[in-house]
Amino acid sequence: MYKIPIYVLVTVAVVMVVMAMVNVAFAQQKPQIIGAETTTIIYTPGAPAWNQYAPNNLVGAVFNFAPLAIFNAFTGEYFPVLAKNWTVQLLPNDSAIVILHLHHDLYWFNGTATMPFTAWDVYTTFYIGMKVFGWYLPWVNYSLIDQDIIVLDNYTIEFRFQLWSPYILYWLLPTWIASPYQVWKPIIAKLKTMNQTQAYAFASNVTSYVTPYWSLDPYYLVTISSSGESWHLEPMYFNGVPLLASWYKVWPLADWQYYDPTIEGYYVSNTEAFVMMLAHKATFSFAGLSWAQDQQLLKNGIGVMLVPDLSGWGMAVNPHYYPFNIPQVRQALCYAINKTEAVDSFSPIVDIPDPYPSWVLPGTEDYYSSYFKDVIIPCHVNRTKAIQLLQSAGLYYKNGQWYAPNGTPLTLTIIAPSQWQDLVTYADDISMQLSGFGIKSTELSIDLSVYLSSTRPQGDYKAIMIQMSYMRSPYVAYTFLLWPWWTTGNAISAYVPGSDVWPFQWPNGTCTPLVIHLPLIYNKTGYWGNGVPLNGTIIKCVNSTFGYINLTSWTYLLMYVAPEYNFIPEGSTYYYEMIKALMAWNDYFVPIIPVRELIMSLPYDKSLIDPNWLSCLPFWANETIRMSTQQYGMPFEYPINVVSDIFWGAYAPPGVVPPLAQVIANGSLWTNPLLRQFAAFLGMPNPDPSIQQCVASYFHIPYTPVTATSTTTTTTTST
Repeated sequence: MYKIPIYVLVTVAVVMVVMAMVNVAFAQQKPQIIGAETTTIIYTPGAPAWNQYAPNNLVGAVFNFAPLAIFNAFTGEYFPVLAKNWTVQLLPNDSAIVILHLHHDLYWFNGTATMPFTAWDVYTTFYIGMKVFGWYLPWVNYSLIDQDIIVLDNYTIEFRFQLWSPYILYWLLPTWIASPYQVWKPIIAKLKTMNQTQAYAFASNVTSYVTPYWSLDPYYLVTISSSGESWHLEPMYFNGVPLLASWYKVWPLADWQYYDPTIEGYYVSNTEAFVMMLAHKATFSFAGLSWAQDQQLLKNGIGVMLVPDLSGWGMAVNPHYYPFNIPQVRQALCYAINKTEAVDSFSPIVDIPDPYPSWVLPGTEDYYSSYFKDVIIPCHVNRTKAIQLLQSAGLYYKNGQWYAPNGTPLTLTIIAPSQWQDLVTYADDISMQLSGFGIKSTELSIDLSVYLSSTRPQGDYKAIMIQMSYMRSPYVAYTFLLWPWWTTGNAISAYVPGSDVWPFQWPNGTCTPLVIHLPLIYNKTGYWGNGVPLNGTIIKCVNSTFGYINLTSWTYLLMYVAPEYNFIPEGSTYYYEMIKALMAWNDYFVPIIPVRELIMSLPYDKSLIDPNWLSCLPFWANETIRMSTQQYGMPFEYPINVVSDIFWGAYAPPGVVPPLAQVIANGSLWTNPLLRQFAAFLGMPNPDPSIQQCVASYFHIPYTPVTATSTTTTTTTST
């Protein structure tokens, strides 16, 4: 069982109200979603803001575009959105055909006009991406792109992939469809006449193409500026065209009707978000607040959810600086740092110290079978062990200072972005800890834009506070580890010569090689279609106790061994061997010293939602709803993610039973075929009467226990 609690800081009493009375009350004054969010946008009128191929476009900032399907990275399940269903036919020559069947009667809308959504819009999005920007190479044969994306009819589209990877659906389905065919028709007509060289040269024409705004979502954009945005709920019908009425086919549990149809989002600093919540000028925030701020909000009647983000922060040390390329030195740093002290320096009680270099989240250990237990190794503070490790690597201690074998004093400058106060605080505390241990360290704050654009991605640091990649569980780890190297940048990364091969040893002090035998076609193709063959060697041993791991090989080969698909016969075996190898390397080389598992503080106005009933649900279902930022393709997933939760029907104003709670209590979440897929998506594929009883008890409503064979109606009473 997952051990991290879902904190409920204030329990709101449920008020019994007759539904008819509730409807009348909210018809008069509905609560409004007003977000105070710590993000920024730059909107320039006349720029190609709604062109999804343009650099710095705002497609991802306005949230008004739907995906083909949403992928739940916790459960490995999809929720159909624009696509009702799909089929995959794997062919003997390692190619595949994917056919998507789309919803009818969905429409683009801009506030004054409509356009039907069709398969041609899906075609447009992917055809331009493949033809001009090389999407899906080498999985598609460029010379066949014009024949391999086929619109079979207005609501059916076929993709032919000349080389199949288990990641293709994971990439394809969550893609937001943001390019209406009618808008891009002139560009497509020109591309049809071009070869690869001409199409690539045409890229600047595509990225500079200024397109009008169209929404493909239940909400459409009304205003936008650098300070924020506002959206309005579509009408049920517009000039006889079913708008919101059709979206209910996609989101059958949505309860938009309980809220003011206009959503406002203000983009502010953490401090400004806190002040807005305190003054009731905002009703929801995704800001990262301190424990002291949370306490003040609670004292003033503001609700606060503390939800595991299933990610965290640590300190990366650049191994290109001697002696930090020595595994024992890196391990010593991990044991020298008191993670609890570091976490308590900023947010005691809320955040959780993280002792695992292997990218395993504290509390998820039980999700790993005995096969992985020997690579889940904590490095709790143990300075005696840290001293032993440094001495074993030839370092020595003199007059309160550690020295490398060549006599160089051991020092660190720990970089943190100045706008992220939690990381600045952690860096400052860690620098004091290490200085006291004998490694002179200082904290250096830099501007966030520099941190994100150059310092971190270019590996231009000696030590830096960064986000860590986490696996959540080994069964869906492949979704999170597709490209984990964004965290450390070029300092430690696949496909960066000189930064992709590092020392390796198994926890028992031995080295045994790991070689993946791919079908010959992949060794011929090479990674990303550049013709460079890979022989499948991930771990190469120098002797029986020491070797090297090749991160480029590891990253490339993972694409073919994801366990869900078993694309090659030994797929599952290879997959778990690869995951275990990465965990062992993390333990041995410690690419990132873990510090904190992030617990998100989500303040909310109590008039807006009553989220506490979600504690009845299993952890992964609870996490799927509260942290919709982790669901790939989800509209409104960040920063005003409370909006996505009303898409699911999970939240409603106090006194209203949310639709999701209703279908759990009456059992239709499992008995209704249309909802059963959603149950699996949430991580509740099988009915559980104890969950039904809990939900019914919270809202004081009847429930119908559902089992595999029978149903019974039961009435709950207040206790």
